Amino acid sequence: MAELFKGYENDFSKYIASANKKVATLPASQQPDTLISEAKNDIQEAEHWLRQMENEIISLPPNVSSQYQPRLKRHQENLLNLKKSLNNEQARKNKVDLIGNAAGVDKRTGLISQNELLQETGETLERTYKVGIEAETTANNTMNVLKGQRIQLQGINDKVNDVGTNVNKANRVITSMDRRRKWMKLIMLVIIVLLMIAIAIALYIKVG
Repeated sequence: MAELFKGYENDFSKYIASANKKVATLPASQQPDTLISEAKNDIQEAEHWLRQMENEIISLPPNVSSQYQPRLKRHQENLLNLKKSLNNEQARKNKVDLIGNAAGVDKRTGLISQNELLQETGETLERTYKVGIEAETTANNTMNVLKGQRIQLQGINDKVNDVGTNVNKANRVITSMDRRRKWMKLIMLVIIVLLMIAIAIALYIKVG
């Protein structure tokens, strides 16, 4: 299963490298909007593979997952830094556009406020994403706990079935012993009757 983690890691690194390259070339680009859009797509793909890595670590044994936790944390930090860099470049571009196209101070101020609002919205979306990741991790942990409890219940059920089987065997043994006891009692009664008959015959012969 660690191989799956490495495969997801390779895909993640590929999209991170692609996005980093696009962000680095933004200041000198003649088509910044296109580069920003492509960088965002790369980041979305990287986020997807990062979630796959996070889910894969949860399913690994503790002694194995602990080896990959530092790498996962480093990837999370790299992705966060990349998103900040993209936001900064996008903010810089928006400010340049706003200053170049503004007809007056009031209009420029209003547009800058809109840009700040967009930045705040981006930060809110990022926080929402983190909350979603935490919720997904909690759900996976809960699922693993429920799986463990189900296994325990199955073990208890097997033990109960074994006890029932042993009780049935004991009942059969007791029934067999009771049947033998009744036969022994009947045989003893027959022997007693035969002895009494023999004694009676002996007395009759002796008296006669």
